[in-house]
Amino acid sequence: MVSLLAACGGGGGGGSDEPAPVATQLTITSNNQQAVSAEAVQVAEGSSMVADLGGSVVTGVQVSAASVLPGPVLLGGVALKLLSMAPAAPAMATGVTETVSETCSGGGSATVKMTSSSPSAVVPGDAVSITANNCVETINGSTVRLNGSLSLEIAAGSFDPDSVVYPKDLTLHMTAGNFTMDTVTLSGSMDLRLVQTSAMFGSVTLTAPSMSWKDAALNDTHRVTLKNYTHHVEHTTVDTSRIQVTGTVETDSVRIGAGLVSFDLNTPEPIVVNTLFGGMVIGGSLQVTGKNSGLLLTVVGNDTFELKLDANGDGTPEATSTVTRAQLRTLR
Repeated sequence: MVSLLAACGGGGGGGSDEPAPVATQLTITSNNQQAVSAEAVQVAEGSSMVADLGGSVVTGVQVSAASVLPGPVLLGGVALKLLSMAPAAPAMATGVTETVSETCSGGGSATVKMTSSSPSAVVPGDAVSITANNCVETINGSTVRLNGSLSLEIAAGSFDPDSVVYPKDLTLHMTAGNFTMDTVTLSGSMDLRLVQTSAMFGSVTLTAPSMSWKDAALNDTHRVTLKNYTHHVEHTTVDTSRIQVTGTVETDSVRIGAGLVSFDLNTPEPIVVNTLFGGMVIGGSLQVTGKNSGLLLTVVGNDTFELKLDANGDGTPEATSTVTRAQLRTLR
């Protein structure tokens, strides 16, 4: 169980008793269009991490260092490291829950609790939970300090990593309680469905009713929340993945609007990502829909987008411009 889950990554969770603020729908204008684009592309970068994660699931390759960005699968590398601390399934009695405490390589500790029903394959009900206490580890080439709890449970399907019979189909349910990774705090929950169609290729479908993160290291420190969020990643060639995204983005970025605002996001054409070059975006489009307004981002070159602004929502763009992914990153 550990070997599979270690490749799969994690999600977010937690919550508060305080009433959640209500977002107002954003009006997209010429003044905020680049900041809106930056937020939308950041979500797409999260999608490229899922593409990378999907590649790691079907090929056994570790999630790359390029994956260390805020997003719904930021915990992929974290789970890879922390789940390696769990007791090996063959050493456990079937149906038994075992808890171990581990000292982290750079200081601090992690408590790992594992329940397994089979010594060879993962099946519904199998689960791993980890609580990190100032746990310092090297993840994706960077030394980070981890705190909080992370849990993964098999929700449906089964997976035998040694079997050569395909397809393999497994759904993981993941939550995290106030999980922090240095400056990034994540909360929410998500399901991750993994379908391995061959020894090399497969797909990942992530669904999250609510997933949020905040990175205190960004120039514009703010929280991003994805609601009713789904993306589907098909890893169909050695170096590319195709991504489809839909959902609502809420943000309190002062660069975008006043207070908490929201916009809808989808992919009219699937985003195409080169997984061998740090998740380079090489094709596809993103549609951002606000209050009586819209913005279409079309990939016109490697990590380069054409922006078409429809400021009055009549379906006809009033302005067109070009921006690179690197330029957009400076707005976050």
